[in-house]
Amino acid sequence: MVAPASATLLATIPWAPAGPLPRRFVPVRLSSIKPSGPMLLRSAPSRVRTLPDGAVCVLSAPDEESGRCAALHVDAGHVGEPVRIGPERSDPGWQIIDFLGGGDGRWTVLELLPGPPDRVEARGIAPDGTTIWRSGATAGSPEALRQLLPGADSVLAVSDLAPRRLVAIDAEGTIADVQALADADGDCFTNGRGQLGFVGFDQSTEARSWVTLDIGDDPRHSVALAAESAWGLDLPLGMDALGRPYGNRQGTLVRFGADGRPDWELEAGQLVVEGDDVWISQAAESGHGIVAIPLTPPERAPAALDPEPEGTARPWRLAGLTRDAFVLHERSDDATPGTLATVAADGSRLDTSRAPEDVWLRWFDLQLARGAAVTDDGEIDLATRGPDALHIVRVTPAS
Repeated sequence: MVAPASATLLATIPWAPAGPLPRRFVPVRLSSIKPSGPMLLRSAPSRVRTLPDGAVCVLSAPDEESGRCAALHVDAGHVGEPVRIGPERSDPGWQIIDFLGGGDGRWTVLELLPGPPDRVEARGIAPDGTTIWRSGATAGSPEALRQLLPGADSVLAVSDLAPRRLVAIDAEGTIADVQALADADGDCFTNGRGQLGFVGFDQSTEARSWVTLDIGDDPRHSVALAAESAWGLDLPLGMDALGRPYGNRQGTLVRFGADGRPDWELEAGQLVVEGDDVWISQAAESGHGIVAIPLTPPERAPAALDPEPEGTARPWRLAGLTRDAFVLHERSDDATPGTLATVAADGSRLDTSRAPEDVWLRWFDLQLARGAAVTDDGEIDLATRGPDALHIVRVTPAS
């Protein structure tokens, strides 16, 4: 088996206090019923968005003590100084809706300020975390914004209500109308060629399409998506410089070609990092166990791993590597720690034990890929939570 992709470890950002990212814990399973044993916890996801030029913006979960988020700009593997962003007044319901940062340390955020009435405000933030400018509107009004996008000369934003519009925000916070975005009901994406794309829907035929248009210009290009494949863009990840869209189809990365059908895909059930090596896991075709596939370096062979080859198929996930062996985590549900198994590269089981209560914190936990994650060159960025740091991995399709 050969993976149709390679990968590079783009950045490793340590958790606080060793690094700039606050590590907040959330339940593995949300339930109104109190668990009989200790509550299983995992690291809250940090929000990661990729810019067309390959830079990456990272926004941490709010710090439990200060309530502020750490915002970091990553470019060519260099992690910039964190900018601490928090509410200007004590608002328990305050949240950042969207964010966009530059290499100069300045950030633009969309934030929800609870009312009544609730307000959605765009705010420019200096490298020291202070506010440069602010502009907002009542939530649910035609002027309220819902999404930020990188533009050539300014920050772009998309309005919340239909008919949606694209606007530009300059360095002083002045908002100017750019154009209407008819039929753009979901997330929009931009690339470095001045194009904007989104998933369109034709109510008359109930067919979906990928729509691209030139920013500031009305003519648009539409590619009808094959009905059996369209769900691959239920969770769109962006587009490359050629206008090709990418999506997350329940853990499988998908790229669509000019005929509206997938022309590349990669199942990424889990992602672990050991040094500079990156491994992904895929479900075994037999239904038993998993296959661990190296994305770096390419000369290492995939490993078929199943701690219980003679028993009933169990839901194993790749959790990490130790020495020359793989660590797999099996769980019957999200309320119990489950089982840990150590398996050699030849598939032989070395050890099995009950997983500790903090199993989700000790090993790797891939974040759900969503939102802008694609560069102009067609690379896709994934983030995985490790025991000591957040790792950002850049996946490059082989074709």
